[in-house]
Amino acid sequence: MRLSNRDRWLITRQCEIQDDGRVPLVDMVLRFAETYGWAREVAHLPEYDYQRYLPCNVLTWAGTISEETGGFYRKVDVRVGGRLCPPWRSVQPLMDSYYELWGGLGADDGSTTEQIYTQFEWIHPFRDGNGRVGYLLWAIAETRLTGEWPLRFPPNVFNDQRIGERELTWTP
Repeated sequence: MRLSNRDRWLITRQCEIQDDGRVPLVDMVLRFAETYGWAREVAHLPEYDYQRYLPCNVLTWAGTISEETGGFYRKVDVRVGGRLCPPWRSVQPLMDSYYELWGGLGADDGSTTEQIYTQFEWIHPFRDGNGRVGYLLWAIAETRLTGEWPLRFPPNVFNDQRIGERELTWTP
């Protein structure tokens, strides 16, 4: 899938926000761009069975985004922004429950895209790449509801101070 200038800007900005210096930024951008294009194609597949295929895709995307992740859920406890994430032994059952949220997306009493994004980020299933994978999942959920891939950032649900105002200025 061909990426627009806006796509490229979003990819680069998301990587700048997530950059902790462990991986050269250019490598991070290239890996995320590959995964971004793949996720964008999945989001537009009319017959894609999210509950069946998304778990495998998420592991693959995480492994593509970050070699450290290796495409596996984390096996260590982690803190994010001073917050202790769920213990690593609970990640698999929490992710199993997470994928069930996708079944109710868009129903009157179902899941919202913000819930899907927040739940994933709260679980923080990987050692690295959670922000980028979470962004893709949010974008896929938005596309599933609206028919259009969102060209903006997801909600700043954790008030991440590194981000500042999420709707940053972009000019073509």
